[in-house]
Amino acid sequence: IPSDVNKLLQAFRSAGFAVWVVGGAVRDFLLGLAPNDWDLATNASPQDVIRLFERVVPVGVRHGTVQVLTGLRTVEVTSYGGAGWQGMLSDLERRDFTVNAMALAYPGLHLIDPFGGRRDIEAGVLRGVRDARSRFSEDPVRTLRAGRFVSVYGFSLETDTFDALRCEVKGLRSVAV
Repeated sequence: IPSDVNKLLQAFRSAGFAVWVVGGAVRDFLLGLAPNDWDLATNASPQDVIRLFERVVPVGVRHGTVQVLTGLRTVEVTSYGGAGWQGMLSDLERRDFTVNAMALAYPGLHLIDPFGGRRDIEAGVLRGVRDARSRFSEDPVRTLRAGRFVSVYGFSLETDTFDALRCEVKGLRSVAV
């Protein structure tokens, strides 16, 4: 974990909040790649995050997300509701694909993988979390992300996920260019 991201993690813990490394950084690490994007999930509210850090961009406060600027990078921080494991599980459950629905607990850095993302990485499979059709209808841009993951990482789409993508791709009509 880069030192600037580690300082953020330590600041959350020092303030009494739980914090997890989530999403693409975990996926890339398990793929043997150097993570480019660092995302964190925490039980701190967006307002708590804004108070904790000097340079924050409130990009999606109503969805529980803010960006913290470290001077070296932008780290996206998403707040989850609920306590402990249940709160973290609900955050991971809302993510697009199993390969992005994993977390590293801080400070121990043990892997939390409730939807089989590591198994799917090892198999080279891209699978929606729980109900892929629901994931795509929540955010049609996820259909484009599926294409990017197939082309960049060489994943193949799991059959139900491909069928869901075909059903929900029409949602892209409502997305701003």
